[in-house]
Amino acid sequence: MAEEEMTFVGPVAASAKLDKLLARPGMVERVAEIREQMATVDRAYAQSLVAIRKAADLTQVELASRWVSRNQRSVGSRSVTTCCSPP
Repeated sequence: MAEEEMTFVGPVAASAKLDKLLARPGMVERVAEIREQMATVDRAYAQSLVAIRKAADLTQVELASRWVSRNQRSVGSRSVTTCCSPP
């Protein structure tokens, strides 16, 4: 099957595509670098949430509750939480 014909339908095709990508020279190392960068950003984000929570004298549950209540809106019969507004 030619590469342009391969689709991501189901886990078998996805796994085959992933194996092919990871076989590229340097790809495993690049993925490891990106994962480390993501972990660093995640730690910084978590630390900023701790600082906000402490400054506002809130528990984690209170901070999350306020964030959700400020960022929920109705779409039809569903409630949707937006992802990009600060608490």
